[in-house]
Amino acid sequence: LALGLARSHVHDLLGRADGWVDGRTQRTPVVDEQLVGEIRQHITELPSYGYRRACALVNRARRAGGQAVVNPKRAYRVMKQHGLLLPRAPRRRASSRPHDGKVAVASSDLRWCSDGFEIKCDSGETVTATFAKDCCDREIMAWRAWPGKGLPGEPVREMLIEAVEKRFGSVEAIPAGHQLEFLTDNGGAYIAIDTRRIARELGLKPINTPVCSPQSNGMAES
Repeated sequence: LALGLARSHVHDLLGRADGWVDGRTQRTPVVDEQLVGEIRQHITELPSYGYRRACALVNRARRAGGQAVVNPKRAYRVMKQHGLLLPRAPRRRASSRPHDGKVAVASSDLRWCSDGFEIKCDSGETVTATFAKDCCDREIMAWRAWPGKGLPGEPVREMLIEAVEKRFGSVEAIPAGHQLEFLTDNGGAYIAIDTRRIARELGLKPINTPVCSPQSNGMAES
């Protein structure tokens, strides 16, 4: 660089013909009316499709007809000009609720917590796991893991039964009068009717965190 200019750029400037015109400023705009019609045709019955899906549908039809495909950026520009873009999702307001509570408890078997997570393997496969953890001694009393994505309710229910047997022996439920909370987020496996029913039959008290509040289950999230 010399004086802020690359040598290659200076070389190009010196080698340009006298009648050179910057094509970016003199570009003839492509007529977009045909493209607008194609986009409208494809998204009339698919109003939830964004510009990338709409562009993919247009290009699929164009390839079938031997026509040139459309750049997604052009599809975005055209859809924006004609008011065809999806409305932006409203920004979620940050919770002003203070997080001054404690997840940890002073004694074992007063509160258990659970969460699910995914492990990406070097082979490209995914392993999903869930666990039941004591909020006092931090022991993982039971856990389940399986290949693939998704957290169904059945492994969670089996895990709860195993955790109760490990802490209280072969009993149908924890001793009467013993208050034991089961703290989780609002995942489908935890708020399922069968999961909550099994938890109550075992003597547990299901508790769910507020929406978008991972701090409320920090011991499991960590």
